[in-house]
Amino acid sequence: MIPKSVNVLGQIFKVKLLSQDQMDQVTGTQNAAGLCDDYNQVIYLSKSENKFAVQRTFYHEVFHAICCVNGLNQTLDDRTAEILAQSFASYMSQDHKNARK
Repeated sequence: MIPKSVNVLGQIFKVKLLSQDQMDQVTGTQNAAGLCDDYNQVIYLSKSENKFAVQRTFYHEVFHAICCVNGLNQTLDDRTAEILAQSFASYMSQDHKNARK
């Protein structure tokens, strides 16, 4: 389940589920699954994906939010940040699935 907001190291990020057309407008690209807008403290997610994919994208974007709040985004290159975000999302998604068993 995707929350309406998430507390990231004391900073509240709103979470908005958008249609794919809305996501395309927000991101300026086509078919983006998610975006962390650290300036406005909003995590955008495309609701056109299946529930598992949306949950995984949520965790991916939360990782980016963590990096923004704690300053890691100033030290990580984009490729490394994406690898770490994907790893975090994979771990959290697996952990989330196991918790339901």
